[in-house]
Amino acid sequence: EGHLLEAGAPAATVSLNGGALATNRREITVAVTRAPGSEDVVDMAVAEGALVCNAANLAFGAFQSTTGLTLSAGDGNKTVTVCVRDGAGNVNNANIAATIALDSTSPVGSVVINGGALGTTSQTVTLTLTTSPAEVGASRAIANDSIECATASFVPVASFPATVSHTLSAGDG
Repeated sequence: EGHLLEAGAPAATVSLNGGALATNRREITVAVTRAPGSEDVVDMAVAEGALVCNAANLAFGAFQSTTGLTLSAGDGNKTVTVCVRDGAGNVNNANIAATIALDSTSPVGSVVINGGALGTTSQTVTLTLTTSPAEVGASRAIANDSIECATASFVPVASFPATVSHTLSAGDG
């Protein structure tokens, strides 16, 4: 009759939305990967915020390599914690967590042409772009006519306000 001797606590890594740093949706995908030597992980618990992995009342479920999770409302950094348990009942000692920024507020932008001038005789103008709230990692799309935002080509903007040179279409208008 053989006995399995467990050498230590299981380990895993966690990734949110494929390693994304930010999301605009509360629904995310949590990917959990067993660490080498922890292939016997059978259960896991996933939650936003802190978890005490060895708590007697922690509800574990069957291990899944991916699972969905709905983040709490409100923009800001959200930390997701994972606890894993092996077949012998050992739980991870180290904190297994990842953070993602939730940014569900659409920015409102404005464009000022040539410092607010009422007209110009040049096809080349200077655009001053602002956004509220000030967005880190925001991007912009500029067109001479109307633009369909869903299919536009966006270009990253390092910071706001941003100054951009733009060439207008030929002719008066």
